[in-house]
Amino acid sequence: MFDRPASGTRAVVVQVDFSQGGIDERLAEVTLLTESAGATVVATVQGRRQAPDPAFYVGKGKADEIGVVVQLNEADIVFSITTSRLRSSATSNAGSTAA
Repeated sequence: MFDRPASGTRAVVVQVDFSQGGIDERLAEVTLLTESAGATVVATVQGRRQAPDPAFYVGKGKADEIGVVVQLNEADIVFSITTSRLRSSATSNAGSTAA
């Protein structure tokens, strides 16, 4: 297990829509996961892209924006979750069987 800090961890939640729909549900999920981990969500950054940027995933401009939001809100951590990662994980496990 891990120790949660005595003082609250300030978090920025990042949600990027890759035209897959369900953005509100994914944002609610990552916010709940962030709070379940003991952090306080102090800001949310949202964006849209056709595909992940090879260098910055969210794009350089959005990465710069996230940095500014982190500084302005004195955040300690950034949380993000994407459907493409979840689907990739589910696809790679589709062929395995539980014993």
